[in-house]
Parts: sequence; structure tokens; C-alpha cells
Amino acid sequence: IAETAPQPGERPIHTAFIFHAKRHLFGKIFYDATSETWFGNFKMLMLTIMLSKVIRKIDKGTAGYTGVLLPNTPIAAGVLLAIQCADRTPAVMNFSAGQAVALGSMRRAGVKTILTSRKFLDKLKWEASEEMVLLEDIVPTIKKSDKLLTMLMILLLPTRTLVRNIAPLSCYNMFQQAVLLFSSGSTGNPKAVMLTQRNINCDIWSFRRMLALNSK
Repeated sequence: IAETAPQPGERPIHTAFIFHAKRHLFGKIFYDATSETWFGNFKMLMLTIMLSKVIRKIDKGTAGYTGVLLPNTPIAAGVLLAIQCADRTPAVMNFSAGQAVALGSMRRAGVKTILTSRKFLDKLKWEASEEMVLLEDIVPTIKKSDKLLTMLMILLLPTRTLVRNIAPLSCYNMFQQAVLLFSSGSTGNPKAVMLTQRNINCDIWSFRRMLALNSK
């Protein structure tokens, strides 16, 4: 019961990542098992900030959700963080339910934009829907000047100023929805599961206690 309220110093996921990345710019916490490569914190922070600005421009859906249809990779993690930094909530598409069912669930939730990739769609053998925006189309639109500006922001701005600049509405809101998930639909249509930043942090802390993790 004592933990139902936000704890001292607790931060939303995207804010916690920015604080960690700024403190350990050359550290690595994201690993791609498929390509067996690490994504450095600086690279992931660059991706998160630049993509969050693009999301603000392309997704005007009033429900506050931006869809995600990607495999479990560091790129997908960066997309989830970018959506949160854009003061929106990622709605993670359950592709195992099939295209018609999964798309129907997203539409009922009011999702107007789904970020995905052509490579993943081909792997699923799905046709692109009108809501889908391909990451392969987004990357070429990011200008060199945008990359330089983002780099300077990361290097020069104090962390608190940086997070308030990137995610002014959600950077310290523990009751903001962190993610919208969907059940498998085994008992009918997939059910939407809304989890707040507080919910996610409680799960993480419970997990850490069960494993008795320490600094070593």
C-alpha cells in the first residue's frame, strides 16, 4: 500500500533513460541478439530525441496513442522511448493475433499512426494499412542539421533542462500511461491493457526484489 504513490526520486521510463544516458553517454545497455551488436547510450538517445520530434509532426491522433509494430529489438525500444518523449503513449500491436484482429484492436483504441518497417511487414506477410508509417521512409527525412542540433542539445543542456525540452508534458508525470498492450484474444477480441508509468516501475522493482539484484 505504501508503494501505490510515487516514491521519492521516481521518474517515468523515458526520463529515467535520459538521466542514465546523460550520466553514462558512452555506456551500453541495449543489445541486439540477432545481429549480436550493442547500441550505445549516446546513439539511442540521439535516435529517441530525433524520432520524438518526427512523431510530434506526423501523429495528430486525439486518443494520445501511437502504434508500434516491430520485433523485440533495440530499435523497437528506441521507438517506444521516442513515443513517450513525444508526450504520447505507445500502443504495442499484438501481431500474433493476425492482421485483421490486431488492426481492429488498434482502430478501436483510436490509433491513427502505426510505426513499423517494411522488412518486418514482409516477414509477417502483411499488407501495409493506411495507418502504417515505415521507419525506412522516416530516416531519410531527418536532416544533418537536425542531427547536429540534437547532438548539441545532448552535450550542452543540463539533464533537467533537456528532459523538459523534449517531453514537457510527461517528463515527471508518474500517472501518465506508459504503454497500451493487447491480450492474445483467446477468449474473444483482444482486450486493451492500460499501464501507467507507476505500474511499470512497480513491476520492475518487484522483479528486482525477487532476483535480489545488487551492484555486482
